Amino acid sequence: MKLIRLPLALLSSRSLEGVLLAAMLIVLGTAAYRMFSVPGKENAITVRLLAELGSAEAQSRMGVMMAERGNTEEAEEWLLRSVRNGGKSGIPELGRLYLESQSPEKRAEGLSILLRAAGHGSRKARYLLARHSELNGDKLPCYVWNALALDRDAVSDAEPYVMGEAEKGRTRCSENFSAEDYRKAEAVLNGFLRITGNAPSEEKATVTAVEPDGGS
Repeated sequence: MKLIRLPLALLSSRSLEGVLLAAMLIVLGTAAYRMFSVPGKENAITVRLLAELGSAEAQSRMGVMMAERGNTEEAEEWLLRSVRNGGKSGIPELGRLYLESQSPEKRAEGLSILLRAAGHGSRKARYLLARHSELNGDKLPCYVWNALALDRDAVSDAEPYVMGEAEKGRTRCSENFSAEDYRKAEAVLNGFLRITGNAPSEEKATVTAVEPDGGS
């Protein structure tokens, strides 16, 4: 029974503050255990509880859940709270929410948010920009953003599946690439990495230009 000694000690004060704090510790501890120690077993009640208690990551997750349900207003509210509380995962999710808006102003703001986050190394933001480019039929930026999402120095703020999806996206977007397309991609990638302070060494190019079969 070591787990409940601290709450019981607080209860011994017989003060309202002690009772409330003890109850909060029990509820918060149970909720945190369920959410973070059992992958894939989170539920809306647990996430909302932690979000209300100030967890930036739970607030971000609430925003995603509300967006998936089509409740964009509440999704925006939760994501903004996450960002204000320092939640890094909330930034690309807020950018995605705005990018999928019907408002041209919101879409422009979403693109700006994702570009800034991508410049700071966000793997999730880079992947979302790749998806956006692919949906618009822009093969070169799609290839570049997916390659940047796969960069080993990117900030690991994305779900595990993102790496696999970025790899597949890079392959799709480079279909029918010419040697010139690869050279353009390499130039853009290296330029981006130089600007953001992560330029590769001269001996190691980020992307290798691949001559097509029969090319000169």
